[in-house]
Amino acid sequence: MMFDSQHPDDVFMQQLELLGLDLKRPQAVEHFLYFPKQDGAELAAQKLRAEGYTAEVSARPSDSNWLVLARGRMVPAAEKISKIRNQMDELAATFGGHYDGWGTPFMK
Repeated sequence: MMFDSQHPDDVFMQQLELLGLDLKRPQAVEHFLYFPKQDGAELAAQKLRAEGYTAEVSARPSDSNWLVLARGRMVPAAEKISKIRNQMDELAATFGGHYDGWGTPFMK
């Protein structure tokens, strides 16, 4: 698979591939969004659930933020990840938060 070695998402996908993850198959993907207020986190989680994600809201006492952990499944193709990153950035900003990226609970 071809990656742009300068883009963090591509670097991450390259590492996953090197670890043996088949990036041509659907994978569990987690997205991390942080909000300074619970109501913003709850509204974002509600929107994510409407889009088919499971979304959990939890307090983060260490930094006074609220975490929205959104989970879904997808084939992690570069163009799709880029599109989702833009959507998550926009969603987080709409409710006063920020998107901190994605990951996968890699299991070989």
